[in-house]
Amino acid sequence: MLQKIRKDLPSGFRLPTEDEWEFVAKSGGNIDFSTNDGTMGNDKSIICMNHNDKLLKQNKSLDEALKKLSPNKSGLYFMSGGLYEIVLMSNGQYGYKGGAFYEPLHHCRVSLTKDDEKIPYCIRLVLSKENYEKHLANQKNI
Repeated sequence: MLQKIRKDLPSGFRLPTEDEWEFVAKSGGNIDFSTNDGTMGNDKSIICMNHNDKLLKQNKSLDEALKKLSPNKSGLYFMSGGLYEIVLMSNGQYGYKGGAFYEPLHHCRVSLTKDDEKIPYCIRLVLSKENYEKHLANQKNI
């Protein structure tokens, strides 16, 4: 399945390496969780909302609750406690980072990597600077 995903990626896009994923998740710092301040709390992550039904009941819908979450310092959402994200490991294998909303909080630490292909996951893609500049140039020509 993962080989097919990798083969079918749009031109110029790729999976992030484990190091790239961790750098962005940590916002260049040394934190445990990829939130706006490196900690987990009710207003920080889907996983905390999942473990605190009271917070979800205060909101009319999950969408409304999710809108209250803040991005990490890199400006990205849900890198801790959303769904596992696929990364390319230094040994050429795939790993899964970020934890998932249905698991215990400690599974959402930025430093934790799993290698179980049977877990639900999502994909966060990387576009190189060169390909981004080509993409922008093509948009201007349209």
